Amino acid sequence: MFHDVNTWRETVDSERFGPELQATIDALVTETGAMVAGQELKTVPKPFAADHPRRELLKHKMIQVRWIRPVPTCISTSEFVDCCVDELGRAADLHRLFVSLPA
Repeated sequence: MFHDVNTWRETVDSERFGPELQATIDALVTETGAMVAGQELKTVPKPFAADHPRRELLKHKMIQVRWIRPVPTCISTSEFVDCCVDELGRAADLHRLFVSLPA
């Protein structure tokens, strides 16, 4: 994955990986209502242009994509594991993308 902020930003900036990364995050946000959070700057860091197409991702020093769900009714049953698998499975495409990127 990303060992430092420079590697993250190079990946976001890359035309090879950046658009797919943005699209995968956008799809997860649309599907789940997720928030993209993490330590971020107020402005796009230099040397990147202020109007960079992935400027919001470039501002992040670290990233989390998270969403909140009500406590499921199955929490005290054996079905809870399946419920967790279903919910966390929504992030599988993003995780697969992250682990496939160059370190």
